[in-house]
Amino acid sequence: MKRLVLICLLILCLVPSGGWAESSDVEWFTGIGEVYNALGEHFSYEIEGDHAVLTRYSVDSGKPQPARVVVPDTLNGRPVTAVDGGAFNNYELSYDGYKVECLILPEGVTELRAYAFECAHGVKRIELPSTLDKIAPGDLFYHVHAEISFPNGNPFYKVENGFLIDTRTESLLYCNPSAQTLQLPRVRRIEHSALSNYSFYQETLEFPDSVEYIGPYNAYDCVNLKKIIVPGSVIELADHALCINSAEEIILNEGLQKIGADALFETDDLSITIPSTVTWIGYSSDWTPEEWVLPEDDDSKDDLEDAEDSEEDDDSDDSAEEGLIVLNPDVHWETYEEYKQRTA
Repeated sequence: MKRLVLICLLILCLVPSGGWAESSDVEWFTGIGEVYNALGEHFSYEIEGDHAVLTRYSVDSGKPQPARVVVPDTLNGRPVTAVDGGAFNNYELSYDGYKVECLILPEGVTELRAYAFECAHGVKRIELPSTLDKIAPGDLFYHVHAEISFPNGNPFYKVENGFLIDTRTESLLYCNPSAQTLQLPRVRRIEHSALSNYSFYQETLEFPDSVEYIGPYNAYDCVNLKKIIVPGSVIELADHALCINSAEEIILNEGLQKIGADALFETDDLSITIPSTVTWIGYSSDWTPEEWVLPEDDDSKDDLEDAEDSEEDDDSDDSAEEGLIVLNPDVHWETYEEYKQRTA
């Protein structure tokens, strides 16, 4: 019996602590501010109080990229509770994301900080823990096209039909690529770049009539878009909300109150009616009251059309009116100085 106990103790001493048994036959080492293994994987970290924050994942040049990346649950003896911005950014080829089939965060991680998965190019699947309770606002999944899931569930977040939703705020945070053919879920908020894997594939982008807020960059660079419909439930379009896309028609409905700076940037070649309920329009170099406000009863509208007709080439078939039709004459136009102060 004593021999059996001694053998068991020896085996336990040979198994690295910190959940590294996921890489069962791999030897691990500790460096300054990082742990690394015989496969060439490096996990850099910072110590904050009694826990560790993962700051960077990389693989040695010349080493094959592991298909399954498992973040250790402890680093330098401290539990990993957060993932910092840029931790999985492979823009500079710190690892080959296109060979990563699955990236797994351990149970115990509670926080994803801003830009945590930014530019995790090529990664196919990301598994998040049940302990996660904070996903920072901002473009957390910039240039990410992975399928995200919670294998062990989560009390605060869910992935429903491929849509990552914060159930506490009813906010859509991310769309899995597999969701691109489905209807958007009935949520209250569409957060920053939440539709990056969705809007690009749509010809008509119609938001559900449950949505009250549309965050930045939710139609950015969408070359297939022909039409955007914003329902009357939407109260606010954030700065850059629907900017820079190929939409030929944008419909804003009564009920909208606030349009952020450059929310419709580079849509100035369209005729867009701003509902009478809008009381505030953010600064935009495309829009100024002098150039673009065209009330429906303003004779200057006809003057503008005449001027445009005189400048058109004979072979032009453009008949669309260009500009904004602002139905509320008392709308406040944010000045550049106000914009700078607000975003400082």
